[in-house]
Amino acid sequence: MIGRLMRKIMLHPLHPLQLVFGLLVWSGWFVLVYGGTGVICAVAPPPVDADMKTWVNALVLVLGALVGAFLLFNAWRCWKATPDYDVGKPDKRFLGRVAGGVYLVAAIASFGLALPALFLPPCV
Repeated sequence: MIGRLMRKIMLHPLHPLQLVFGLLVWSGWFVLVYGGTGVICAVAPPPVDADMKTWVNALVLVLGALVGAFLLFNAWRCWKATPDYDVGKPDKRFLGRVAGGVYLVAAIASFGLALPALFLPPCV
């Protein structure tokens, strides 16, 4: 059931929009983290003595792991869907490999965006 739902929601791994979708997800995550942290620090800042052990940092870490795992999964999907060698369809090979690489870069950037939550308090 989940597999059918995923197939209906997600684009085919070799669809041309896969080239930009990873960076769109990452940019949305970037805006959510910095915008959300700014709003939380203005409205209801966590206690100063809590340092890094706040619910804001925990939320950033959990959501960062989820977004990064989603992007890694899509990188794997695009890379595996690429035909090994097909003379008639070189564009499919290009789309799959480049989209997989873009998803991989976006996943690394997503993990990197959540990493400061391990070392810094949310409202500096």
